[in-house]
Amino acid sequence: TLADHGITIMSRQAGIDIGGDIQSDTQPLHRLVGALLEEDASLVHVLRDPTRGGLATTLCEIAKASLVDIAIEEDRLPIRGSVSTACEMIGLDPLYLANEGKCIIICDQDGAEDILQLVRRMPEGRDAALIGWVGEGLAGRVSLTTRIGGSRLLEPLTGQPLPRIC
Repeated sequence: TLADHGITIMSRQAGIDIGGDIQSDTQPLHRLVGALLEEDASLVHVLRDPTRGGLATTLCEIAKASLVDIAIEEDRLPIRGSVSTACEMIGLDPLYLANEGKCIIICDQDGAEDILQLVRRMPEGRDAALIGWVGEGLAGRVSLTTRIGGSRLLEPLTGQPLPRIC
């Protein structure tokens, strides 16, 4: 799930009690990554953590460095309802909030479902989701298809919504 860590830290630092089951998602990923690479490392193209700048910024960095077009779907994003509500209350986009204990895996399309099932079998990956696709369209572009069918370009984060804490 996205933005758990960022919204937890932000709300605590600001002294805001937003209630719900919001807590940091800090956890080690070495077992998950090890199992993934042991299964079939040739299917994995990119592994990245979406810590600073969140999912959107990390995908923008990948798209720019790899000269690919990345498309994600809002309906597929694993965001807890309580985190979404908290972000709406504060006026933040969960796509740009910090994550800990999360991993973006870009893999061969043919192996995506197998990788997803492997990752979901592990406690660290139980909420894993297939959120989009990588293509050859406009190199360096990241787009989000919204719930109502529109499209929104995602840009890298500018500024720092969450002060560096570690």
